[in-house]
Amino acid sequence: MEVANVSYIVAASIIAAFALISASIIALKKFNIVKRPLAPYVITGTLFCMFGALIAIVVVSQRFNPAVSDRRYMQDYQDADRRFNQLKEAIAKFESLYDTRFNFESYSDKPIGVPNPRGATDFYPHALTIGKNRFDLILRDKSGALIGDANVSAMISSIDGAFDQTIRSRFNANAYDFDEFDIAKEGRYRVTVKIDAPQASAYLHRELYAR
Repeated sequence: MEVANVSYIVAASIIAAFALISASIIALKKFNIVKRPLAPYVITGTLFCMFGALIAIVVVSQRFNPAVSDRRYMQDYQDADRRFNQLKEAIAKFESLYDTRFNFESYSDKPIGVPNPRGATDFYPHALTIGKNRFDLILRDKSGALIGDANVSAMISSIDGAFDQTIRSRFNANAYDFDEFDIAKEGRYRVTVKIDAPQASAYLHRELYAR
């Protein structure tokens, strides 16, 4: 459930509560069930409804409604932010024990220059193409021995958040082969790979450009 949806629900609840109280007052007055002025009770009841709605939106937003998903770590942003130092330490430990090499089918040795909003040029390896894409990952320990019993998965996401796809891998001979995935439009993409190796785990990132 997104923040906007929660806000709409709470706003609708406030309006419904106010409408119910108002309708009740009109009915009581019309049928002369209550003679005394009800304005103080109406105001008090409305304030309680609003106060309860504000508490509800805070609780729901904090407990059940993460702001955004953090694509760099394949988890909710709040969780990644809370564990940020641990995640960085995990990467440092992982890189001290293992070496990795990404192999993209469409990799180019000549990075392509892409203008950025600041007027400068960012350079990316031409590693994704419009259409079908594949890549694999080679994992070795520092002695050069292949590691074939790690749990490896990946997320391909566009920087603008319009595209997200989680893909699985299988160890085949000497590399982890990832499932094929489709890229529909040109732009910047991030490949996030989660590796659970025997002695360490980490999230590794590559920023690529599709053309």
